[in-house]
Amino acid sequence: MSTQINAADVINISINQNRIRVIPTQKLISCNVLNLVNNWTTLRNVQSFQIYHIDDGSACAMYTFELVQQMFQIKNKQLPKELHQFFYSVTTPPTAKHDDFKKDAIMTTNQLINIQQQTIGDDTVNAVSARELHKFLESKREFTHWVKPYVSQDNAYGFIEGTDFISIDAGVNRINNVPIVDYAFTIDIAKEVSMLSKTEQGKKARKYFIECEKKANNPQIEHKPEPVKIIRHTNASAMRAADRMIEKMTISDERKTLARAYLLHKEYDIPVETMLPAVAHKLNATEIGKQLGISANMVGRITNELGIKNDSALCELRLDKSPHSSKQIETCYYAPSVMDMVKAKLNERKVS
Repeated sequence: MSTQINAADVINISINQNRIRVIPTQKLISCNVLNLVNNWTTLRNVQSFQIYHIDDGSACAMYTFELVQQMFQIKNKQLPKELHQFFYSVTTPPTAKHDDFKKDAIMTTNQLINIQQQTIGDDTVNAVSARELHKFLESKREFTHWVKPYVSQDNAYGFIEGTDFISIDAGVNRINNVPIVDYAFTIDIAKEVSMLSKTEQGKKARKYFIECEKKANNPQIEHKPEPVKIIRHTNASAMRAADRMIEKMTISDERKTLARAYLLHKEYDIPVETMLPAVAHKLNATEIGKQLGISANMVGRITNELGIKNDSALCELRLDKSPHSSKQIETCYYAPSVMDMVKAKLNERKVS
């Protein structure tokens, strides 16, 4: 079967010395586009092409845009940039939408990468399609090879399936019935992956994700989805990111807790007190001093003499707001037994 085509509708382009014919109005492209795919002969038995006669006297075998996109996906190849103006002006890239993603997007204007709601673990969070991120970063590696270091079990980055990402069924390829797999990355993981690319596109992506987070947490933005859940997940994800760095440090658990709180406060402006355990039944130097009738400085000197500040069981270092400025300062909260130790030291001095 053949169909007549007006020559005025045919656009000729050259890609890697291949003369490719495109008919945007019909969403058709010449079959030799497969020359751009390595080992394309595995696809040559596909019969879903049609012969078109052009009124300039020539004829051409053509595939539909949709079929060509699926062929490139089978080979885990990106469509050449030269074809984007034709394909993506008339059809949505397959990586930009998955049925498993929820419909309410965070951003509605100036989107670089779609950010959508996705259930990961027990939380509904903001997520990014790994395929779409891969495309935006313009990685030269095939998607399956590019994503493997981030999603494999015991990966070097500490990303956890069900916590930092989940796999998504993105449909089935119509040509060979092979499932198309995608992954939903949390925004924190998407930022980290973007930084790891060490490219300008990676910098743009990270900056974009940060701006999207700000807008998602801004009450003035319309259609803001469940702000409390967003903030809660941001805290949890940020804590995991900090953990990966801090756990490698050779410091005490108390110091690690303090380091986590400080990093999160600086990066996300999360109040320190919301991230640290309660200090019930523990007293600072001022409170001990009041009960013993001495100054906080005196309490500090005595605890230093006794080596209490080096004992994590007796002194818990926390970040408190400075009484003289808005800065966070390191404060020691003492176990109740410390008051008796300070009192005994005072009595010892009186006797001597």
